[in-house]
Amino acid sequence: MKDEINAIEQALTEAAEAADRVALAKRLSALIGFLDLTQWSGADERGDTPLIAAARSGDAEGVRLWLDWCEADAVNQEGNSALMEAVRAGSLESVKFLAPVSDLEESDANGLGPAQFAVKMDLLEIIQFLAEEKWLSTRDQEALLSDAAQYSSMRCLVFLSDRCERAAIEKGDDVVLQLALTSAIDADQPQAALFLRERERLREAAAGESDPCNGASPVWSAIVRSAPRCLAVFLSGQDWAEQNSFGEGLLEIGLRMCQPRSDKYGGADAQRKECLDLLEKTAPLEHGRDFLARHPDAETFILRARIEAADLESVVSETTEKTRSVARCEPQTEIDGAISENAEKSRKATVSRL
Repeated sequence: MKDEINAIEQALTEAAEAADRVALAKRLSALIGFLDLTQWSGADERGDTPLIAAARSGDAEGVRLWLDWCEADAVNQEGNSALMEAVRAGSLESVKFLAPVSDLEESDANGLGPAQFAVKMDLLEIIQFLAEEKWLSTRDQEALLSDAAQYSSMRCLVFLSDRCERAAIEKGDDVVLQLALTSAIDADQPQAALFLRERERLREAAAGESDPCNGASPVWSAIVRSAPRCLAVFLSGQDWAEQNSFGEGLLEIGLRMCQPRSDKYGGADAQRKECLDLLEKTAPLEHGRDFLARHPDAETFILRARIEAADLESVVSETTEKTRSVARCEPQTEIDGAISENAEKSRKATVSRL
Protein backbone atom coordinates (compact mmCIF):
# COMPACT_ATOMS: atom_id res chain seq x y z
CA MET A 1 0.00 0.00 0.00
CA LYS A 2 2.96 2.29 0.72
CA ASP A 3 4.14 2.02 -2.85
CA GLU A 4 0.66 2.79 -4.12
CA ILE A 5 0.40 5.88 -1.89
CA ASN A 6 3.83 7.04 -3.10
CA ALA A 7 2.69 6.63 -6.69
CA ILE A 8 -0.45 8.64 -6.02
CA GLU A 9 1.57 11.37 -4.29
CA GLN A 10 3.86 11.55 -7.34
CA ALA A 11 0.82 11.79 -9.61
CA LEU A 12 -0.59 14.55 -7.38
CA THR A 13 2.63 16.52 -7.68
CA GLU A 14 2.67 16.17 -11.47
CA ALA A 15 -1.01 17.16 -11.75
CA ALA A 16 -0.42 20.20 -9.51
CA GLU A 17 2.63 21.30 -11.54
CA ALA A 18 0.59 20.92 -14.74
CA ALA A 19 -2.31 22.85 -13.21
CA ASP A 20 -4.60 19.98 -14.23
CA ARG A 21 -7.54 20.34 -11.83
CA VAL A 22 -9.36 17.27 -13.15
CA ALA A 23 -6.37 14.99 -12.74
CA LEU A 24 -5.62 16.54 -9.36
CA ALA A 25 -9.13 15.82 -8.11
CA LYS A 26 -8.98 12.23 -9.33
CA ARG A 27 -5.63 11.58 -7.68
CA LEU A 28 -6.76 13.22 -4.46
CA SER A 29 -9.86 11.02 -4.39
CA ALA A 30 -7.69 7.97 -4.90
CA LEU A 31 -5.39 9.03 -2.06
CA ILE A 32 -8.31 9.62 0.30
CA GLY A 33 -9.48 6.11 -0.48
CA PHE A 34 -6.33 4.79 1.24
CA LEU A 35 -6.68 7.08 4.25
CA ASP A 36 -8.96 7.23 7.25
CA LEU A 37 -9.94 10.90 7.64
CA THR A 38 -12.28 10.30 10.58
CA GLN A 39 -9.74 11.82 12.96
CA TRP A 40 -9.96 15.12 11.05
CA SER A 41 -13.72 15.12 10.48
CA GLY A 42 -14.69 16.50 13.88
CA ALA A 43 -15.97 19.99 14.62
CA ASP A 44 -13.80 22.97 15.52
CA GLU A 45 -14.50 25.56 18.26
CA ARG A 46 -17.29 27.10 16.12
CA GLY A 47 -18.90 23.72 15.61
CA ASP A 48 -17.81 23.63 11.96
CA THR A 49 -16.94 20.26 10.51
CA PRO A 50 -14.67 20.23 7.44
CA LEU A 51 -17.82 19.62 5.39
CA ILE A 52 -19.53 22.72 6.79
CA ALA A 53 -16.36 24.78 6.26
CA ALA A 54 -16.10 23.62 2.65
CA ALA A 55 -19.76 24.42 2.06
CA ARG A 56 -19.39 27.91 3.55
CA SER A 57 -16.47 28.69 1.24
CA GLY A 58 -18.39 27.44 -1.80
CA ASP A 59 -15.84 24.66 -2.37
CA ALA A 60 -17.98 22.08 -4.18
CA GLU A 61 -15.10 19.65 -4.66
CA GLY A 62 -14.26 19.83 -0.96
CA VAL A 63 -17.93 19.17 -0.17
CA ARG A 64 -17.90 16.09 -2.40
CA LEU A 65 -14.75 14.73 -0.76
CA TRP A 66 -15.75 15.37 2.87
CA LEU A 67 -19.25 13.91 2.45
CA ASP A 68 -17.76 10.44 2.93
CA TRP A 69 -16.30 11.39 6.32
CA CYS A 70 -18.63 13.96 7.90
CA GLU A 71 -22.23 13.81 8.98
CA ALA A 72 -24.27 15.74 6.41
CA ASP A 73 -26.89 17.02 8.88
CA ALA A 74 -24.44 18.13 11.57
CA VAL A 75 -24.94 21.78 12.55
CA ASN A 76 -22.53 24.38 13.90
CA GLN A 77 -23.06 26.73 16.83
CA GLU A 78 -25.11 29.06 14.60
CA GLY A 79 -27.49 26.18 13.88
CA ASN A 80 -26.46 25.90 10.23
CA SER A 81 -25.85 22.63 8.43
CA ALA A 82 -23.59 22.17 5.43
CA LEU A 83 -26.61 22.54 3.10
CA MET A 84 -27.62 25.84 4.68
CA GLU A 85 -24.04 27.12 4.39
CA ALA A 86 -23.90 26.03 0.74
CA VAL A 87 -27.10 27.94 0.02
CA ARG A 88 -25.78 30.99 1.85
CA ALA A 89 -22.66 30.80 -0.30
CA GLY A 90 -24.84 30.57 -3.41
CA SER A 91 -22.98 27.43 -4.51
CA LEU A 92 -25.32 25.42 -6.74
CA GLU A 93 -22.77 22.63 -7.24
CA SER A 94 -22.40 22.18 -3.48
CA VAL A 95 -26.18 22.11 -3.10
CA LYS A 96 -26.38 19.37 -5.74
CA PHE A 97 -24.06 17.18 -3.64
CA LEU A 98 -25.79 17.93 -0.32
CA ALA A 99 -29.52 18.01 -1.16
CA PRO A 100 -29.90 14.21 -1.59
CA VAL A 101 -28.39 13.50 1.85
CA SER A 102 -29.66 16.50 3.86
CA ASP A 103 -32.80 17.50 5.70
CA LEU A 104 -34.50 20.28 3.72
CA GLU A 105 -36.91 20.84 6.62
CA GLU A 106 -34.16 22.17 8.91
CA SER A 107 -34.20 25.84 9.82
CA ASP A 108 -31.60 28.36 10.95
CA ALA A 109 -31.71 30.66 13.98
CA ASN A 110 -34.12 32.95 12.09
CA GLY A 111 -36.52 30.13 11.29
CA LEU A 112 -35.57 29.96 7.62
CA GLY A 113 -34.97 26.66 5.85
CA PRO A 114 -32.47 26.27 2.99
CA ALA A 115 -35.13 26.79 0.30
CA GLN A 116 -36.65 29.77 2.12
CA PHE A 117 -33.25 31.39 2.44
CA ALA A 118 -32.60 30.79 -1.27
CA VAL A 119 -35.89 32.51 -2.09
CA LYS A 120 -35.13 35.42 0.24
CA MET A 121 -31.82 35.99 -1.55
CA ASP A 122 -33.50 35.38 -4.95
CA LEU A 123 -31.14 32.50 -5.79
CA LEU A 124 -33.13 31.29 -8.78
CA GLU A 125 -30.72 28.55 -9.93
CA ILE A 126 -30.87 26.80 -6.54
CA ILE A 127 -34.68 27.00 -6.42
CA GLN A 128 -34.90 25.68 -9.98
CA PHE A 129 -32.72 22.71 -9.08
CA LEU A 130 -34.66 21.87 -5.90
CA ALA A 131 -38.02 22.17 -7.68
CA GLU A 132 -37.14 20.39 -10.91
CA GLU A 133 -35.32 17.55 -9.14
CA LYS A 134 -38.45 16.95 -6.97
CA TRP A 135 -36.81 17.96 -3.70
CA LEU A 136 -39.72 20.39 -3.20
CA SER A 137 -43.35 19.26 -3.14
CA THR A 138 -46.14 21.28 -4.77
CA ARG A 139 -47.17 22.52 -1.33
CA ASP A 140 -43.56 23.53 -0.61
CA GLN A 141 -43.46 25.51 -3.84
CA GLU A 142 -46.76 27.25 -3.08
CA ALA A 143 -45.41 28.32 0.32
CA LEU A 144 -42.20 29.52 -1.31
CA LEU A 145 -44.27 31.50 -3.84
CA SER A 146 -45.74 33.51 -0.97
CA ASP A 147 -42.24 33.92 0.48
CA ALA A 148 -40.98 35.24 -2.86
CA ALA A 149 -43.88 37.72 -2.92
CA GLN A 150 -43.10 38.82 0.64
CA TYR A 151 -39.41 39.45 -0.16
CA SER A 152 -40.12 40.73 -3.70
CA SER A 153 -37.61 38.17 -5.00
CA MET A 154 -38.71 38.70 -8.59
CA ARG A 155 -36.70 35.97 -10.36
CA CYS A 156 -37.94 33.29 -7.98
CA LEU A 157 -41.42 34.82 -8.04
CA VAL A 158 -41.73 34.51 -11.82
CA PHE A 159 -40.42 30.93 -11.82
CA LEU A 160 -42.57 29.73 -8.91
CA SER A 161 -45.72 31.47 -10.14
CA ASP A 162 -45.42 29.60 -13.45
CA ARG A 163 -45.01 26.23 -11.74
CA CYS A 164 -47.67 26.82 -9.07
CA GLU A 165 -50.20 28.16 -11.55
CA ARG A 166 -49.84 25.09 -13.76
CA ALA A 167 -50.27 22.82 -10.74
CA ALA A 168 -53.26 24.86 -9.56
CA ILE A 169 -54.98 24.53 -12.93
CA GLU A 170 -54.51 20.77 -12.84
CA LYS A 171 -56.21 20.47 -9.43
CA GLY A 172 -58.79 23.23 -9.99
CA ASP A 173 -57.37 25.55 -7.33
CA ASP A 174 -57.80 29.29 -8.03
CA VAL A 175 -56.45 30.82 -4.82
CA VAL A 176 -52.68 30.22 -5.11
CA LEU A 177 -51.93 33.53 -6.83
CA GLN A 178 -54.39 35.37 -4.60
CA LEU A 179 -52.61 34.14 -1.48
CA ALA A 180 -49.26 35.23 -2.89
CA LEU A 181 -50.75 38.63 -3.81
CA THR A 182 -51.97 39.00 -0.23
CA SER A 183 -48.44 38.24 1.02
CA ALA A 184 -47.00 40.91 -1.29
CA ILE A 185 -49.52 43.50 -0.04
CA ASP A 186 -48.96 42.50 3.60
CA ALA A 187 -45.24 43.18 3.10
CA ASP A 188 -46.02 46.33 1.03
CA GLN A 189 -44.00 45.10 -1.95
CA PRO A 190 -45.47 46.99 -4.95
CA GLN A 191 -43.38 45.35 -7.69
CA ALA A 192 -44.36 41.85 -6.61
CA ALA A 193 -47.97 42.91 -6.01
CA LEU A 194 -48.33 44.45 -9.49
CA PHE A 195 -46.84 41.36 -11.12
CA LEU A 196 -49.18 39.01 -9.27
CA ARG A 197 -52.23 41.20 -9.90
CA GLU A 198 -51.56 41.07 -13.65
CA ARG A 199 -51.04 37.29 -13.49
CA GLU A 200 -54.35 36.96 -11.65
CA ARG A 201 -56.11 39.11 -14.25
CA LEU A 202 -54.75 36.95 -17.05
CA ARG A 203 -55.88 33.81 -15.24
CA GLU A 204 -59.37 35.27 -14.73
CA ALA A 205 -59.60 36.29 -18.39
CA ALA A 206 -58.59 32.82 -19.50
CA ALA A 207 -61.16 31.29 -17.14
CA GLY A 208 -63.89 33.69 -18.30
CA GLU A 209 -64.29 35.24 -14.85
CA SER A 210 -65.63 38.80 -14.72
CA ASP A 211 -65.19 39.55 -11.03
CA PRO A 212 -61.57 40.61 -10.36
CA CYS A 213 -59.91 38.74 -7.54
CA ASN A 214 -63.28 37.16 -6.61
CA GLY A 215 -64.55 40.51 -5.32
CA ALA A 216 -61.50 41.34 -3.22
CA SER A 217 -60.11 44.52 -4.79
CA PRO A 218 -56.32 44.83 -4.40
CA VAL A 219 -56.88 48.54 -3.63
CA TRP A 220 -59.14 47.66 -0.72
CA SER A 221 -56.63 45.07 0.48
CA ALA A 222 -53.86 47.68 0.41
CA ILE A 223 -56.04 50.03 2.50
CA VAL A 224 -57.04 47.35 4.99
CA ARG A 225 -53.44 46.14 5.34
CA SER A 226 -52.01 49.69 5.57
CA ALA A 227 -49.69 49.20 2.58
CA PRO A 228 -49.04 52.72 1.22
CA ARG A 229 -46.56 51.75 -1.51
CA CYS A 230 -48.93 49.14 -2.94
CA LEU A 231 -51.85 51.54 -2.59
CA ALA A 232 -50.01 54.20 -4.60
CA VAL A 233 -49.52 51.92 -7.61
CA PHE A 234 -53.00 50.35 -7.38
CA LEU A 235 -54.73 53.75 -7.37
CA SER A 236 -53.53 54.46 -10.90
CA GLY A 237 -56.59 54.02 -13.11
CA GLN A 238 -58.80 53.11 -10.14
CA ASP A 239 -62.59 53.44 -10.51
CA TRP A 240 -63.47 55.68 -7.57
CA ALA A 241 -67.16 54.89 -7.97
CA GLU A 242 -66.46 51.28 -6.95
CA GLN A 243 -68.03 50.25 -3.65
CA ASN A 244 -67.77 47.24 -1.40
CA SER A 245 -70.72 45.09 -0.28
CA PHE A 246 -71.49 47.61 2.50
CA GLY A 247 -71.84 50.46 0.03
CA GLU A 248 -68.56 52.02 1.10
CA GLY A 249 -66.28 53.78 -1.37
CA LEU A 250 -62.52 54.10 -1.07
CA LEU A 251 -62.69 57.24 1.07
CA GLU A 252 -65.12 55.62 3.51
CA ILE A 253 -62.92 52.54 3.79
CA GLY A 254 -59.83 54.69 4.19
CA LEU A 255 -61.38 56.85 6.90
CA ARG A 256 -62.58 53.77 8.76
CA MET A 257 -59.43 51.66 8.44
CA CYS A 258 -56.55 54.13 8.21
CA GLN A 259 -57.14 56.50 11.11
CA PRO A 260 -53.98 56.47 13.29
CA ARG A 261 -54.65 54.86 16.65
CA SER A 262 -52.31 57.11 18.61
CA ASP A 263 -50.79 60.57 18.25
CA LYS A 264 -47.22 59.31 17.89
CA TYR A 265 -47.52 58.24 14.23
CA GLY A 266 -44.94 55.48 14.55
CA GLY A 267 -44.84 52.04 12.91
CA ALA A 268 -48.25 50.85 11.74
CA ASP A 269 -49.88 54.19 12.60
CA ALA A 270 -47.46 55.99 10.29
CA GLN A 271 -48.44 53.61 7.47
CA ARG A 272 -52.15 54.13 8.18
CA LYS A 273 -51.75 57.89 8.08
CA GLU A 274 -49.73 57.65 4.86
CA CYS A 275 -52.53 55.62 3.24
CA LEU A 276 -55.20 58.09 4.36
CA ASP A 277 -53.17 61.07 3.16
CA LEU A 278 -52.66 59.33 -0.19
CA LEU A 279 -56.40 58.76 -0.61
CA GLU A 280 -57.15 62.39 0.23
CA LYS A 281 -54.52 63.64 -2.22
CA THR A 282 -55.64 61.34 -5.03
CA ALA A 283 -59.46 61.33 -4.81
CA PRO A 284 -61.22 63.14 -7.69
CA LEU A 285 -62.75 66.38 -6.38
CA GLU A 286 -66.30 65.40 -7.34
CA HIS A 287 -66.00 62.27 -5.18
CA GLY A 288 -64.43 64.33 -2.42
CA ARG A 289 -67.34 66.79 -2.43
CA ASP A 290 -69.85 63.95 -2.35
CA PHE A 291 -67.98 62.29 0.49
CA LEU A 292 -67.91 65.47 2.60
CA ALA A 293 -71.60 66.10 1.91
CA ARG A 294 -72.33 62.68 3.43
CA HIS A 295 -69.67 62.96 6.16
CA PRO A 296 -69.48 66.66 7.06
CA ASP A 297 -67.57 66.00 10.29
CA ALA A 298 -64.89 63.78 8.71
CA GLU A 299 -61.33 64.74 9.67
CA THR A 300 -60.00 64.89 6.13
CA PHE A 301 -57.93 68.05 6.23
CA ILE A 302 -56.00 67.45 3.02
CA LEU A 303 -59.19 66.75 1.05
CA ARG A 304 -60.90 69.85 2.47
CA ALA A 305 -57.86 71.97 1.62
CA ARG A 306 -57.88 70.68 -1.96
CA ILE A 307 -61.58 71.44 -2.39
CA GLU A 308 -61.23 74.92 -0.85
CA ALA A 309 -58.24 75.64 -3.09
CA ALA A 310 -60.20 74.49 -6.15
CA ASP A 311 -63.17 76.67 -5.13
CA LEU A 312 -60.91 79.68 -4.59
CA GLU A 313 -59.25 79.10 -7.94
CA SER A 314 -62.68 78.97 -9.57
CA VAL A 315 -63.70 82.28 -7.96
CA VAL A 316 -60.44 83.93 -8.97
CA SER A 317 -60.80 82.63 -12.51
CA GLU A 318 -64.38 83.86 -12.74
CA THR A 319 -63.45 87.28 -11.35
CA THR A 320 -60.52 87.57 -13.72
CA GLU A 321 -62.76 86.73 -16.67
CA LYS A 322 -65.30 89.41 -15.63
CA THR A 323 -62.53 91.98 -15.27
CA ARG A 324 -61.26 91.16 -18.74
CA SER A 325 -64.79 91.43 -20.13
CA VAL A 326 -65.24 94.90 -18.60
CA ALA A 327 -61.86 95.94 -19.94
CA ARG A 328 -62.89 94.86 -23.43
CA CYS A 329 -66.12 96.94 -23.18
CA GLU A 330 -64.51 100.22 -21.99
CA PRO A 331 -63.12 101.43 -25.39
CA GLN A 332 -66.54 101.08 -27.03
CA THR A 333 -68.12 103.11 -24.18
CA GLU A 334 -65.66 105.96 -24.78
CA ILE A 335 -66.50 106.00 -28.51
CA ASP A 336 -70.23 106.06 -27.82
CA GLY A 337 -69.71 108.99 -25.44
CA ALA A 338 -67.75 110.96 -28.03
CA ILE A 339 -70.44 110.38 -30.65
CA SER A 340 -73.14 111.62 -28.27
CA GLU A 341 -71.12 114.73 -27.40
CA ASN A 342 -70.57 115.61 -31.07
CA ALA A 343 -74.26 115.07 -31.81
CA GLU A 344 -75.23 117.47 -29.03
CA LYS A 345 -72.85 120.14 -30.31
CA SER A 346 -74.26 119.76 -33.81
CA ARG A 347 -77.83 120.13 -32.48
CA LYS A 348 -76.96 123.32 -30.60
CA ALA A 349 -75.28 124.82 -33.64
CA THR A 350 -78.33 124.14 -35.77
CA VAL A 351 -80.66 125.75 -33.23
CA SER A 352 -78.51 128.91 -33.02
CA ARG A 353 -78.55 129.33 -36.80
CA LEU A 354 -82.30 129.18 -36.80
